[in-house]
Amino acid sequence: MFVKNGPFKFVDNGNAKELEHNYFVAIRSSYLTLCQGGKLIIKSYSPHRFGRQFGYSQDIPWTLKYDTCAASLEERLYYWRLCILAKSLSKAWFSCLPTNAKKLCSEAYNACGGIIERVFCQIDAYDEAKFLSYEKLFNSLLDQQLKEAKDRLQDAQVKASEEVSKVQSTTTKLEHTEREIVDLKEQRTSLYATLKRQNQLDHGAQAKVYEIEEDIVALENTTLLNDAIVGDLESLRANLEVLKKDLKSLNPFA
Repeated sequence: MFVKNGPFKFVDNGNAKELEHNYFVAIRSSYLTLCQGGKLIIKSYSPHRFGRQFGYSQDIPWTLKYDTCAASLEERLYYWRLCILAKSLSKAWFSCLPTNAKKLCSEAYNACGGIIERVFCQIDAYDEAKFLSYEKLFNSLLDQQLKEAKDRLQDAQVKASEEVSKVQSTTTKLEHTEREIVDLKEQRTSLYATLKRQNQLDHGAQAKVYEIEEDIVALENTTLLNDAIVGDLESLRANLEVLKKDLKSLNPFA
C-alpha cells in the first residue's frame, strides 16, 4: 500500500510484527470498506475532514458517527472489490505508521481481521469452484455441440455419398441406353438396306414369272404341239414353280 512518505509493503506471511499487522487490519477494515465511486484518496486528514469528503456529516471533530462494523458483508465485499480491481482507477493513500504509536486496534479488530480473512478465503474458494463448475459445464456443452456437429456432418456425408452413387448409376444407365439407341439406329439402317435389295430381287423375280407365264400361255395356244414343245412347256412350268418358291423366300414377311 502507499503511504504519505512512499510505498509501504506489507506481507501477510504470519511473521509480521503485531503492531504492523494491527495497523494494516485497522486501515483495511476502517477505510477501504468506505470506498464509493471510482477513486479513494485517504491522507492524514482528521476524521472530521474524512467524513465530509465521503459525505458523512460530522459535528464533533476526530470522531466518525458511521460505524464500519455495521455495514453488511455484501457492502464490504462490494467496496473492497472496487478497490482491488486490476483495471480500476481506485487509489488508496494512508498516513505513515508513527514509530511511537501504540496499538491501533483492539482485540475485537484482530478478531474482525481474522473473520474477514476467512471470509475472503471462502469467497475465493467459492469463486474458484464456481469458475470450475462453469468451465466444466461449458466444456460439457461444447463437447455435446461438437458431437452433434460431427453427427450432422457424418449424416450429410452419407447422404452426399448416396446422391453421388445415384447420379453415377443414372449416368451409367443413360450411357447404356444411348448405346442401345445407336445400335438400334444401325440395325434400322441395315434392315432398310436389306429390304431395299429384297424388293429389287422381288421385282426381278416377278418380271420373270410374268414372262414365263406368258410363254406358257403362248405354247398352250399353239394348235400343234409336238414332243419338243411339250418338253419346253414342262420345263417352263418347273422353272415357274422354282421362281415362285424363290419369290416367296425373298419376302421376309411371308
